[in-house]
Amino acid sequence: MDELLQISRYIRHLVNYEEKRGLIEKLKASLVVSILLVSIVVVTNTNMDNSAWASTFPGTNGKIAFESDRDGNHEIFVMDADGTDPINLTNDPGADRNPSWSPDGTMIVFESNRDGDREIYVMNADGSDQTNLTNDPARDELPNWSPDGTMILFQRNTEGGFEVFVMDADGSDQTNLSNFPNANDEDPAWSPDGTKITFASDRDGDYEIFVMDADGSGQTSLSDNTSLDVRPNWQPLQKPSPRPVGGELLSIDNTALILAGIHSTIWMLPTLAGIAGAGIYLVKYRKN
Repeated sequence: MDELLQISRYIRHLVNYEEKRGLIEKLKASLVVSILLVSIVVVTNTNMDNSAWASTFPGTNGKIAFESDRDGNHEIFVMDADGTDPINLTNDPGADRNPSWSPDGTMIVFESNRDGDREIYVMNADGSDQTNLTNDPARDELPNWSPDGTMILFQRNTEGGFEVFVMDADGSDQTNLSNFPNANDEDPAWSPDGTKITFASDRDGDYEIFVMDADGSGQTSLSDNTSLDVRPNWQPLQKPSPRPVGGELLSIDNTALILAGIHSTIWMLPTLAGIAGAGIYLVKYRKN
């Protein structure tokens, strides 16, 4: 099963890359009669469960969430990718701001002052079930989801200034990560792999860009100059996984269904759903 998971991860990368570049035809090798592991994947467009790769390898572009005061106060709207069908999701007298999608696209986290002070809220993608996650008298702002969808990063104005906090996606276990009194640690952002957090801090006298581990350890200044450095944001980079241990990918074919070889085994790989679009893929993998 570990080998199968390695193959699945490798294929996810490869299909994503090669289809984007129109090179899938180059992967169609002639049939090799040897010991083959044959994987048939029926790909659908259904939503996936939360996972680390859901944000790293997004599917087709969906709706756009944004903040607007077109109805008289700040609300969270969504619209189609072409700008049509704008819908007010929050529809509340308070000011609702700074929306952020969950990695699987099913939920939106945002900040709101509807309860008298700024709190972090979450709702379903259709605006239903709006829930206060923080419930704290301090000012909570700028929420964003971890790449695996399990945690939410935000900034909180404590008595000594802003600090970088993290909590579980249900609002539990709220933890001060930066924990540097009498300074402002703001604008937190996850690294694409979820292992680090970058943020801006004035702890050295002016705002610099810092980085720390996801548990708050190893806080290090990156910019170190006298200018104003704020609003850091990590660039995601995608690259193919290393070749699976113990074998070689032979071909990916979505035009024909061919089964051949000695000691072939049929496997379903549901983790590929939603990555390559609709169709049936025959993936041939030769074990060493």
